[in-house]
Amino acid sequence: MATSHENTLTTNDFQIVWLDNHIEDIKQSDYVRRKVDLEHFIKHLKTYKELAECQQYIASLDNADKVFLIVSGSIGEKMLPSIHELTQIVCIYIFCVDTHKHQEWGKKYSKIRGIFSASKIMLDRLQRDIQLLLHHFTPVNIFTMQNVKEATLQNINKEHATYMWFQLLVETLLRLPQTSQANRDLIDECMERYRNNAIEKRKIEQFKIEYTHENVIEWYTRDCFLYRLVNRAFRTRDIDIIFKFRYFIVDLHQRLVEIHQQQYSTKSSVELTVFRGQLMSSEELTKLKANVGGIFSVNTFLSTTNRSNVAVNFITDVFDRPFFEKVLYEISISGHGPWKWPFADIHDVSCNADEGEVLFDVGSTFRIDDVYEYTKDLWCVSLTLLDINDPS
Repeated sequence: MATSHENTLTTNDFQIVWLDNHIEDIKQSDYVRRKVDLEHFIKHLKTYKELAECQQYIASLDNADKVFLIVSGSIGEKMLPSIHELTQIVCIYIFCVDTHKHQEWGKKYSKIRGIFSASKIMLDRLQRDIQLLLHHFTPVNIFTMQNVKEATLQNINKEHATYMWFQLLVETLLRLPQTSQANRDLIDECMERYRNNAIEKRKIEQFKIEYTHENVIEWYTRDCFLYRLVNRAFRTRDIDIIFKFRYFIVDLHQRLVEIHQQQYSTKSSVELTVFRGQLMSSEELTKLKANVGGIFSVNTFLSTTNRSNVAVNFITDVFDRPFFEKVLYEISISGHGPWKWPFADIHDVSCNADEGEVLFDVGSTFRIDDVYEYTKDLWCVSLTLLDINDPS
């Protein structure tokens, strides 16, 4: 019997699946206390007592869904041979009484992140993994321009439709007025999401007092509720939640426009290269390779750096294959503009002043120039920001 803490499952999202014959006993102890912490990062948490039902659920998921699987040692030994290679499963955590009993067979499976007898240690590791992957997970659309030019209402594919839908959504949001009601919607949603977290609630109260249009970028680059919630809204493409964050999204866009104009309005041309270190599934990388010359669009605000070493360091000592491929985005900005999607060097107003951060607007769209193997375990994806006059 499965237990879910969410009425509906949002696609393209991370979730935790916990399988244990004694799940009811666990739920009466650490599970209940730790569930609140976990839900700050992942809202979808499903528990199962029966192996067959759990396997059926995981197999039914879309390949874009990512599962963190917690399983008891005895069940895991039976289950992993048939499910370990499923694309949906990102990480596996073995939770058992006797860790030594499961060490030997556990070595066969690269997705196992550890074998634990203490739930707190296991859940701490799980939470760190979730935080790491959420920082790396950037929702994108990838497709060829040739297909776009030939597309009609009858044959337009899912990627094209998603791209156009998201661009229209953003354009609509940016036309909305900044009202006191929009501000209240933002605060209320943040408070609801963190209703059981005293630390984040204090930060939200601080935000209510200190926030201004001028410090919107500082708040976005802090390690706090705003970055996590705004990006989660875009990542899940939840229109209701995105709408509740409209006040902050519009402010951040407008501030980027202002700084962009200050930095580039008097320049006759721009020549700039920035970088981003990113983890990517092998399926996404294959799709990029197949669409050189096509379009790459980002469905959130995109943080980059003007220092390649900072970008590479960001993906050092993180998940290796077969979890994800390591990718270095090399983004070129060249020409006279104007650019539909503003970008700006924000190191003066960012909480990460020493990272040479350059921030791109939500929905920014790039041409895929090349995809090649940079080192034996690092791919380079060369992109160029499109401007209004680009023939593409």
